[in-house]
Amino acid sequence: MLRNTPKPFFDASVLASVEEMSTAKAALTHIAVDNTDVAKVYIQIFDAVAATNVVLGTTTPDYVIPVLASSRQSECFCKGLMFKKGICYAATTTATGAVAPGAAASVSASYSVE
Repeated sequence: MLRNTPKPFFDASVLASVEEMSTAKAALTHIAVDNTDVAKVYIQIFDAVAATNVVLGTTTPDYVIPVLASSRQSECFCKGLMFKKGICYAATTTATGAVAPGAAASVSASYSVE
């Protein structure tokens, strides 16, 4: 278990391009996703040190958060959801796909690094 103080994170424009939240071993402690699209979106989260290590539609996500249309989804991981390499993420129209949603989602999170 990581003992460092959680770091806040915010990305106001999440689409189908993989982005990095942490490039080191980290524990995701909380995540909230705002979906402004009129369709359901999926936040795919990967255990990867860099965005270049992930190919959407090919690399299997380690965790997926479905978010209903025009809604907010929040998840708390009391002991932390561990990522050994780093935390990368993207928003898509299916749980394992590569197609961008019609509108960007926003992600607020907190994580601890070792």
